[in-house]
Amino acid sequence: MSQPRLSVAICGAGIGGLITALALAKYDDVDVTVYESASRLAEVGAGIAFWPRPREILQRLGLEKELLRISGADGDPNEETSYVLRKSDQVDGYEFYKIRTGKCGQLRMHRADFQTVLTGQLKKAVVLSKRLVSYEDASSSAAISGDRENGPESPTVLLHFADGTTATCDVLIGADGLKSCVRSVMVERLAKEVEAEAKATPTDTSVTPKARADDIRARGQLTWSGFVAYRVIIPADQLRTRSPGHSLLSSPMMYCGKNAIAFGNTIKNGTALNVIFFTADFSQEHGEHPGEWVRKADKSEFAGMFKGWEPEVEAMLDCVGDSALRWAVHTTHSAGLLTYAHGRVALLGDAAHAMTSFQGSGAGQATEDAWILAHVLGDPRTTRGTISTALQAYNTVRRPFSLNVQENSRVNGHLVALDYNALGGNILDEEGLGIRGGDYDALDDTTVRRVLPKLGAQIQSDWEWAWTTSIDNQVEEALKLLGQDE
Repeated sequence: MSQPRLSVAICGAGIGGLITALALAKYDDVDVTVYESASRLAEVGAGIAFWPRPREILQRLGLEKELLRISGADGDPNEETSYVLRKSDQVDGYEFYKIRTGKCGQLRMHRADFQTVLTGQLKKAVVLSKRLVSYEDASSSAAISGDRENGPESPTVLLHFADGTTATCDVLIGADGLKSCVRSVMVERLAKEVEAEAKATPTDTSVTPKARADDIRARGQLTWSGFVAYRVIIPADQLRTRSPGHSLLSSPMMYCGKNAIAFGNTIKNGTALNVIFFTADFSQEHGEHPGEWVRKADKSEFAGMFKGWEPEVEAMLDCVGDSALRWAVHTTHSAGLLTYAHGRVALLGDAAHAMTSFQGSGAGQATEDAWILAHVLGDPRTTRGTISTALQAYNTVRRPFSLNVQENSRVNGHLVALDYNALGGNILDEEGLGIRGGDYDALDDTTVRRVLPKLGAQIQSDWEWAWTTSIDNQVEEALKLLGQDE
């Protein structure tokens, strides 16, 4: 067998990592190895959804037919997906907006089903129990980090694992999730480069090297969104028995209230319901969450936040078992990482841009990252000598787009939790809310009923990219950037 053009190591066997591996598998001259820290593959979480952009990628990878079979999803590409928004923090709740997506065919399924299909398609088995603890990349900063020296033919990136073993590769892709080791190492290397360059060539600047390095490190930190999510799967028949004709049985629903949301949709071809109860404390947004981030929680821990809500929410709570999976929802820094690529290392998915779930796009954005990365690395113009150029093309295209999605998702979270301060300035001014600071409790019912449809319209406007645009333009842009240095 001839020497591969590139050897690629992917750390993390989540959605982004597995999609990247599958997308790169079609290139015979690219060797791919996926490393996973866990001893077995077990996807944490419940429901997962794909809007048309990432769904098209799944189709092109030949995955959709098997995904539909194993998940029991309907998968009609012409299905009209509508999200119904209700004001629910009162007994006599009411619908105030319906987000209409047209015939976009959102694909919804259980995460475990998705991972089962992906791992079954891989040409090489995932290497389990391999937790990355650091890496060396002499192509970027050997002088300041003590990295080993590379010969012209030797792989550039050296991986160090917790079990004391090492591995080498030409390209390292950090798909290792929220608490990414690859991100931590990359951020520290970037910061040290700034400090080393300042010592080597001092310059007069209004921003000190230390301040620049501190900013890089700060951008690499995770912050709490202020949301806590309680996830459960409810059998559809159980809710049907408790509440015949319940809206959630036929449509995705967002039950909105002050500082709390109950969200749900169907999975497994309508036989199960993916339900998330959110509570919010926006005074803690961008702060630190006390205690465990993920754990089991008794229903009594969150049920009180929904006391006095409309009957459909009460029915959903009645169908929740003794416990739920509790997640303190964390994201990457709102300002964004300085870059998603450095030397021969790139980040994708939650490792690059962890976001809240209020645009249903976390998994989709990881899938899009993987698709663009696979295109630039799979292109024959990308050789060992041009890896950095390829990864920067990926970074140039994906970083601003994904950060915009992350911000829109953050704002949508505020809006569905009825935080009127998140409304656009024009709406605030029109309703006199700017003067009152968007104070929820200061609004009378007549004003609330007038404002809520505008709130819904802003959510839809900020979300329409998900079902009205295609990933193809970004692929073309990235490949065009790839050829600019020729």
